[in-house]
Amino acid sequence: MMGGLFGTNTSTGLGGQQRLGLFGSTIQPQQQQQQQQQGGFQLATSTQQQQASTSSLNKMTKFNDLPENVRAVIEGIDSFVRQQVHLSEQLKRRELGVEIEKTRNEWQQCSADATAISSLLLHSSNSVSAVRNRLDQDAQDVEKATWIVEGFKNPQGPKAQQAKAVQTFPFEFFRNKTDEFEARLKNYKETIEQIQQYLSSPSSLSSSIDPLSIVPTLKSQTTSFLALASNVASLQSDLDRLKDEYRVIWRDRTGRVMDPFREREGGRDVAGVVSGLGRVEIR
Repeated sequence: MMGGLFGTNTSTGLGGQQRLGLFGSTIQPQQQQQQQQQGGFQLATSTQQQQASTSSLNKMTKFNDLPENVRAVIEGIDSFVRQQVHLSEQLKRRELGVEIEKTRNEWQQCSADATAISSLLLHSSNSVSAVRNRLDQDAQDVEKATWIVEGFKNPQGPKAQQAKAVQTFPFEFFRNKTDEFEARLKNYKETIEQIQQYLSSPSSLSSSIDPLSIVPTLKSQTTSFLALASNVASLQSDLDRLKDEYRVIWRDRTGRVMDPFREREGGRDVAGVVSGLGRVEIR
């Protein structure tokens, strides 16, 4: 094996043995030598480009003169900054203070609506309870009236004793109805007086108060009065019919011709008539 210049073997020795290079390294065949030479050339070229690009950056370097990767980074930063500025302008245009005030007003409105609904539900519950109590009372009244009618129809039947127990029911029924309507009329009268006092007060003449706001109240009161008058007329008609029927039954069973509903008969008031009816026996 022969050595070349500075101990580098440049050719193949006898017997096909490889020659040793510098510091005892061996030299590959010709094809491998070419690959090594190409790889070394590419590495040197890349290193030279990086050095050239690094050395070319200075204060006077223009954007178009920058490498592709550096320009991509700068464009990404610029796009992010523009996006943040755009979001800031949108937030300024939205007027967040107005949105907060609007949300607060909506919450107050929802709270007021919830309170109104709660009051309405409570009023509805009380109305349902009142209707239920009224139905129960009406059922009891119908039952008592049935006992009286059955007792007069069949004095010897099983309803006779029950009819004696509730023989004063007609007077109690109409007295209760009278008291009920008197209370309602009193309530309406007090309401009208309050409206009149309000209209006659100096504060009602103030320009800050619109008189038209009283119109719905007056219309509601008028409607209530008309409904009450209709109910009173209907009740009076039913009362007259029941009184006529009761007079016939009472005169037939007692044999007397006097009117049991007269307020006074021979100096006696209604209580005396009721006590007199209490002594009537159903035969």
